[in-house]
Amino acid sequence: MKRLSTLFLALGFALTIQAQAYMDSDQPNASKMLPAPPDTKSLGFVNDLTLYRWGKSAREESVGKLAYSFIMWDFDGFLRSLGKGINKTINASNTPKLYALLEYADKYATKLITSTQGSIMRERPFKMFNESSYVRSMESRYADISCYPCEQALRGWLYSLLLAEVSPDNAESIYTRGLKYGPSMVIAGYNFESDVHAGHQLGSALLARMHCHSDFKELLDAAKQEMGTSRSRALTRASDEPYLSSGDLPNSDEYLPEPPQELSSQMSCDIVSYNEGKLLRQQDEGKQAVADVTYSADNFCAIFSKVLGHEISASKTPAIYELLLRVHPSGNAATQKAKSAFSRQRPYAYMNEATPYPDDEAELYNTGSYPSGHASGSWLMGLVLSEVTRSHQDEILARAYEYGQGRVITGYHWQSDVNYGRVVGSVVYATLHGETAFLEQMNKAIQEYDRIYGGASAIRAASVEPVAIDTPVYNLQGQRVDTPSRGIFIQNHKKVIR
Repeated sequence: MKRLSTLFLALGFALTIQAQAYMDSDQPNASKMLPAPPDTKSLGFVNDLTLYRWGKSAREESVGKLAYSFIMWDFDGFLRSLGKGINKTINASNTPKLYALLEYADKYATKLITSTQGSIMRERPFKMFNESSYVRSMESRYADISCYPCEQALRGWLYSLLLAEVSPDNAESIYTRGLKYGPSMVIAGYNFESDVHAGHQLGSALLARMHCHSDFKELLDAAKQEMGTSRSRALTRASDEPYLSSGDLPNSDEYLPEPPQELSSQMSCDIVSYNEGKLLRQQDEGKQAVADVTYSADNFCAIFSKVLGHEISASKTPAIYELLLRVHPSGNAATQKAKSAFSRQRPYAYMNEATPYPDDEAELYNTGSYPSGHASGSWLMGLVLSEVTRSHQDEILARAYEYGQGRVITGYHWQSDVNYGRVVGSVVYATLHGETAFLEQMNKAIQEYDRIYGGASAIRAASVEPVAIDTPVYNLQGQRVDTPSRGIFIQNHKKVIR
């Protein structure tokens, strides 16, 4: 109750927002949208083990010293760190509206982490190998808690995406900080590398869920006003042009870590993943990867139509189609600065081997591999479409994830290219929410989907506050209840906990 009271006192302005009950039904489901953690007999686990050993060797280096502090951070510790990215102290007294926004996200993150760790148990590295972690004082606290997903990676990335929406002029600095939390947990021996990437993906999926909440949007707008950020930028562009030009996109070469270096542990893992992908080329995954190669709005519409069971096309859903048509170029465009800066050789070129899709080999042979534009674009499109439909969100993102993995299978990208391509896609998603034209078209797309396909219920928030007794009460099936007992009901278009 103390934190909840702080939230309302800190806001200092009239809000119709009611306290949240953080429902399991309104959380991304990791078991549906992401692959299970690698089992100990898989090549994926070989990669996790390799990077765990690398992390141990890095503990006495500068990155190790930084990692030592990260594991002990609470919510306010994250805010102290991220505040340095915008040169401002973030707390309930100094930035009350921004603090309220991030606290809202923190509540959802806590629920997501708890539910995921409760359903997917994975032993912590230090415990699995019966070795000491880098922060021994914390071992008893974490020993029996699943390491999947990486909590610090999820929280750090989610808070970073939100903070960059509020303070876009500092985006690169914010994202650079946000991407350091997860790897530090690998160094400390508390998480595997695959836990970290799951944390990043779940964090961005949670952001898309929250963008469906009207009360979240009120908090976001209030935080932008407090920070001197206009609600959105009204840019004049033709109706068929991307919402974001290359100049509007955060510089991927500034916030992404460098790709794995030759002879490094990380490069060894990429080679293992490349060879694992080759084994899948004659299987269903390989055939799907080749079918997915085309990077276009029409192909994305066809792919996600199958997931939704509804047609998404220029003729059937013109508003959604226009949204996706103007969004999809930015997924690839946002990777170009990093591709140019790092000039990483593509796997098939590095290995001097053929791909199962030879048509692109000559054209892409000398182009940068890191990060993957296809993975960035598919993850971006999945996040956007999950906000439009507010249904099948886990299935949409599962398909977006699969699309990115196809680039590893076909040999056009290393696994690390794909992992950080999804990071770039989530950055573009956050950036788009500062563009007037995008927000207006998003609303049109949501209305169109609801009109044609019946959409998802707009009831997202759940109140634990008392409501006037003469206000009609309904059960979750939409039937009026004259004498409600204890449970969850709908009142004033809110879920009410009685």
